[in-house]
Amino acid sequence: MFVITNTLKVKKGFEEKVLARFDRLGGIEETPGFILLNVFKTRGTKDYDEFTIFSKWASKEAHDQWTKTESFRNSHSGERSEYILDFSLGFYDVVAEKVGTNKSPQDVL
Repeated sequence: MFVITNTLKVKKGFEEKVLARFDRLGGIEETPGFILLNVFKTRGTKDYDEFTIFSKWASKEAHDQWTKTESFRNSHSGERSEYILDFSLGFYDVVAEKVGTNKSPQDVL
C-alpha cells in the first residue's frame, strides 16, 4: 500500500473553505486502487491552521494513474488559494498496519 500526505498551512479563519473542498464527491472515490482519504487538523497552532490530507492507495501505480485523470485535474486546477500559506507533500510505503481487536482492515474502511 501507498500513502500520500499533503500538509497545508492556512490563514486563520479559512477552515470552512478548506473543508468545503472535501465535502463533495470528486471522482477519487471511484478510482481503482483508492482506499481512503482523511483530513486531519493539527491541534494547538497559534498563527495559522494546519491540515494534513492523508490518502491511502493500493499502490503507487494506482495513485499515479489517478493523477492522469480528469477527476484529478478538476480537483487540483486553478491558482493556489490566497489563504494557503504553504504546503508540503510526503510519500510513504505502508510497511506495517494494525487495526483494533476483532476488526479486519476492511472493517475500518
